[in-house]
Amino acid sequence: MRILAAMAAATFLIAPVPEGHVVTLRIDTVAPGQPAKVDVKSSVPGLHLGSSSASASNQLSVNTPVSIVVDANVDGVMIDAQNGTAVRVSFEQGGSARELALKIVGSRMVLRRNMDGDLVPGSRMGGPGRD
Repeated sequence: MRILAAMAAATFLIAPVPEGHVVTLRIDTVAPGQPAKVDVKSSVPGLHLGSSSASASNQLSVNTPVSIVVDANVDGVMIDAQNGTAVRVSFEQGGSARELALKIVGSRMVLRRNMDGDLVPGSRMGGPGRD
């Protein structure tokens, strides 16, 4: 039994870490013409406003509609719309086929990198940038 546990642990340690890719997230409100203030956080600097040349940040407060570039080093993104406003998150430039197919709607959500390096909906437990 101990040997099996040791082998499983060794396999986990030598498994390759998924490489992420740069992707642009589009955030819009579900209700047309109703702008919302949205907080976007990550655990490491790697968020940029649209085509901004500003240095990477780990927290942005933006108004919808907005496009946010997520660097490849970011392993998770937390998105919180203020006042419980429902927002739609979609993938634009750099999105994989899986990411482009996602339909994500909510007022509080987390996207995490999966084994393929794609950002997919995940749990808020221990989320990036969590206070």
